[in-house]
Amino acid sequence: MKKITDVARAANVSIATVSKVFNGYSDIAEDTKEKILRIAKEMDYFPNHYASRLVKGKDEGICVVLSNFGGSSAKDEYLVGLLSGIHSEAEKYRLRVIISTEEAILQDNRNYVQFCRSNKFMGFIIHGLGMSSPGIAHLLESEVSCVFVDIKASGEKKAFVTTDNVSACTDMVDVLFGLGHREIAFIAGSGDAWVTLERIKGYEAAMNKHQLSSHVMYTDFRYAMGYEKAREHVLKHPETTALFCASDVLAAAAIDACIDLGYDVPREISVTGYDDLSFASYLRPKLTTIAQDFYGMGVNALATIIQMYQNFTIDPVIYVPYEIKIRQSAVRNSR
Repeated sequence: MKKITDVARAANVSIATVSKVFNGYSDIAEDTKEKILRIAKEMDYFPNHYASRLVKGKDEGICVVLSNFGGSSAKDEYLVGLLSGIHSEAEKYRLRVIISTEEAILQDNRNYVQFCRSNKFMGFIIHGLGMSSPGIAHLLESEVSCVFVDIKASGEKKAFVTTDNVSACTDMVDVLFGLGHREIAFIAGSGDAWVTLERIKGYEAAMNKHQLSSHVMYTDFRYAMGYEKAREHVLKHPETTALFCASDVLAAAAIDACIDLGYDVPREISVTGYDDLSFASYLRPKLTTIAQDFYGMGVNALATIIQMYQNFTIDPVIYVPYEIKIRQSAVRNSR
């Protein structure tokens, strides 16, 4: 276990300086404070007395706001990872975590700010809501700390955590291009979702870089529409050699559609996904996909709320690393 002396030595400052940073003294230069906090985080150093100062009382906590509690098992897996990360980080600070929906928060003509203050929350972590949701505009204008997950937002004490969707999709197209594919279509999600637009941006940037024609299809992220869109596209464009899908569910649907049309996947048509949900490695063929770190998103969201609460300088955008998982569903083009 790292000690305060280890942090001081690595930061080349005195133990007193490190102590002042964690006790909120204002006479420490901003760059020095940020350096110490960065090193402490890298070392996983956290003083116990700081946790007790942070929470002050039993009533303080974080509210996680979800669009709803229903949905597919795929969405459930995403949320389990996200919530596990939030819970793990919250335990370090002995914070309670409350899960709610916007509908519950806004009942009886309340708004987010009133709900936050009446429940003594430090702030919100929000996932699955659009910028057009009823209470979001008022929340963005307030000073309430808020971190959005996969939703672009800005404002005082506001930030968002996400995967670098543009870079991830560019990388996947580069992988397919390197395998000799030139007719690569993209099965996207909903056109009004920010992550969808970012993924399309990455796909089209890579296609333009390689001087290839883009083909984008929009879906509702559900299997049925993914199947239908894949089937329609392959029938209309039999020259297609690769389908890049914006989720693993859509990729599973695309694989089934191609097989039902008599194609050999991956020898005749390669298929790739996005997310790396648990079933991705059980598909036949095993799915090549972009792995998102849902747990890491949760950890970073909670840590950012804490930094906001302590009035530390924060990054308005926190990118969580991704990884291209090369499996069996994408091979060298032989057509």
